[in-house]
Amino acid sequence: MKYFLSLYLRLRVVCQHAKCGRSITRHGLLLGVDALRLEERRNRVVLSVKHQQLGRAPLSTFGDGLRRIFTLAIAIPQCKNGFLLIGELETSIHTKALRGTFERLVKACIENNVQLFATTHSLETIDAVIDACKDDIIDLVAYRLEQGGEQTRTTRFDKELLTRLREELGMDNERKRIYLKRE
Repeated sequence: MKYFLSLYLRLRVVCQHAKCGRSITRHGLLLGVDALRLEERRNRVVLSVKHQQLGRAPLSTFGDGLRRIFTLAIAIPQCKNGFLLIGELETSIHTKALRGTFERLVKACIENNVQLFATTHSLETIDAVIDACKDDIIDLVAYRLEQGGEQTRTTRFDKELLTRLREELGMDNERKRIYLKRE
């Protein structure tokens, strides 16, 4: 209940604060969404989404991916000039939507001067983030954490090294696919 109340209050602030609402729809973080509105239906407050193809509908009628992206979209303007922590960045977002979503996420973070810290176990997510951070002004650093007994070993990868490693691994993966097809 505490989470719902917190989310409701945050939604109310976002919907009432025109700049935040415009930020969410302007960056297109919610692909196909033109407007957001809080509505009262049957003594309940519902976040209504005006979708380009589907018309107006409650956010709850959409899938987990759109709701996850919405949560990120409302968090970014509220973290202006600060930082945002996201666990498992790709959760609920379809792999085909990762690149576009992260490009818009990075743009929103830049506009709001938000430093993003995120975790992932997904190589597809790392690839999508690398693509979203191609611009020279975007600093990207990745850390790999490995547990070894009682100590955790940390390896740092800057954007250049991370990109080079993923390109090399990508070629190896492609060769393996070709090899498997020939058998």
